[in-house]
Amino acid sequence: DGRLVAFSCFRPWPGEGFDPAPTAELAALYALPEVWGTGVGRALLAATTGALVAAGFRSAALWVFAGNGRARRFYEAAGWRPDGEAVHEETGGVLVEELRYRRDLLE
Repeated sequence: DGRLVAFSCFRPWPGEGFDPAPTAELAALYALPEVWGTGVGRALLAATTGALVAAGFRSAALWVFAGNGRARRFYEAAGWRPDGEAVHEETGGVLVEELRYRRDLLE
């Protein structure tokens, strides 16, 4: 029906310390709850991964809330793994933990 139900965006990793370079950050991948479980997110992640490779990136990283089990399972099913990095940030007056996930795009 032409409605926008999901989107993603990426950019070169803004930090340092990754090898091999270049590394991208998957800055956002969101889908409306009404399309969860339909394959839209998996298709979008696959297309985004293809775009990352086409753009010359060899690896990618993203941040996900530690308490977001659904998102963590989604990324893990697609080959992403936590790399041990975590940050704690205050969001809306609540302290939250974010975990960094990584993926080698050439596997």
